[in-house]
Amino acid sequence: MKLGTWILGVAVACLSLGIGYVYVSSDTELYADINRRVISAVDRDQSPTPIKFISTLEAYSLFQTKKAIFLDARPEREFQYMHIPGARSAFYSEVKKNKMVRAIDRNQLLVVYCASSKCPMAELLANALHELQFKKVYVYAGGMQEWTGSKYPTQRFQFPQNM
Repeated sequence: MKLGTWILGVAVACLSLGIGYVYVSSDTELYADINRRVISAVDRDQSPTPIKFISTLEAYSLFQTKKAIFLDARPEREFQYMHIPGARSAFYSEVKKNKMVRAIDRNQLLVVYCASSKCPMAELLANALHELQFKKVYVYAGGMQEWTGSKYPTQRFQFPQNM
């Protein structure tokens, strides 16, 4: 079977599993990424709180329409360095005691993200939010890597001028 035919078959299989898109930069990365996403999709289907993934375009659409609150799962230092404009810092391991997160309406659409598709913090944050009874949680798996690669706007922490 030709590689192009195989890739098309895998892309169709991924879409039918609800995985979304597949980012490819090399054959080795392709195989690893497909395996990770397929295993993740199977695990989600067996989970009592399935995680829903969205693409970069879907995340950007929600960003533009302001229909979602974006939560950055990375540590505060990384959030301050660069984040999606308007996003809130919600480091995944501290979310259950984060007063800002606890004040959000449980029916609010939330998009969680971290550094890249190789970063597990967004999925960990999504699971913690499900445990806190949030009903509309989406994981933007591409994270800051794909966001900045798409040349979408970013924001950095601004120090006060009087320091």
